[in-house]
Amino acid sequence: MTKKSKKSPKVFTLVIVPHSQKQSRSVSVSLNTVYAVCAVLLAVILTITGYRAYTDHITRRNLETAVSQSSSLKRDKQHIAELSEELLINVSQLSAENSVLADGYDSLKQELEQTETQVDALIAQAGDVISRLEKLSDSESEIRRQIGLGGGNEGKGGAVIHAYAVGENMSLADKLDYAKYLVGSIAQHIEYAEQNWSELRTDIENYYSSLEYIPHVWPVSDSKSVITSGYGLRSDPFSDGGYEYHEGIDIADEYGTAILASASGIVSFAGWDGGFGYSIVIDHGNGYKTKYSHCAKLLVAKGTEVAQGAKIALMGSSGRSTGSHLDFRVYRDGKSLNPMDLLDKARSKEG
Repeated sequence: MTKKSKKSPKVFTLVIVPHSQKQSRSVSVSLNTVYAVCAVLLAVILTITGYRAYTDHITRRNLETAVSQSSSLKRDKQHIAELSEELLINVSQLSAENSVLADGYDSLKQELEQTETQVDALIAQAGDVISRLEKLSDSESEIRRQIGLGGGNEGKGGAVIHAYAVGENMSLADKLDYAKYLVGSIAQHIEYAEQNWSELRTDIENYYSSLEYIPHVWPVSDSKSVITSGYGLRSDPFSDGGYEYHEGIDIADEYGTAILASASGIVSFAGWDGGFGYSIVIDHGNGYKTKYSHCAKLLVAKGTEVAQGAKIALMGSSGRSTGSHLDFRVYRDGKSLNPMDLLDKARSKEG
């Protein structure tokens, strides 16, 4: 068997011929070296190509992202613009509403000021009404006092009105509450006053009805009659320097002057009464009795019912007397009273 001879490696020769006249050069490169160089070049190309592809991809992706973001920004910008326009519209509406509210506030403030002025006036008027009601109550009490009637508002307690001054810092709500309190209290007080005056009218009617039986009419017909001796301690006209207690009043007038019943009643006595001469006693009821003495002539008899102001006798000087006069006496429950405390004094004259 023959032995194969060893192949010699393939060699590439590169001849470099310059343009100048210099000598050409040649370079011998083995095939493996060529392959290696080509492999390196290919690797470099592939690496560059891959890198370029990667950078292009990254660039495209960044560009797409940028485009997407730009589109999003445009949309956001448009949305912001829309929101801004809407906000401007809302601001314009709010401004208009604020203007309306401001006008409404000014109007409401003016109305509140007017209301407060009216409330202040109402409180002032209420204070005037309170003052008048108090005077009215005082008048009722005074009428009862002058006539001698009891009752009325004494000890009854009615609507008590607590009036106080309105302070400058008092709120409108407090003023309204106070005005409401005053109006309510005044209404109660008016109702109470109406009840009192109604009772007073009834009492006065009853009083004047009872006056017919209370000795208050002047017992002598002549307005020129004169009181010559009053009620109480006096000098005794029938003793020298002595004194006596006079339980009536002496009214002097001409002989035969008419003597009148001071109140309505029934004659309980008519006749001679010792030192009192011809006398009449009238029972008026309710404990009242009157006595008319020293008469010249009696015109009524015992048991006669006489009206107030009726002529019952003629003035004279019978009995223990110093001249023509009437000894007039008033009794209640058996005790003598000063006739002048009951008689109408318009016709009386002190002698």
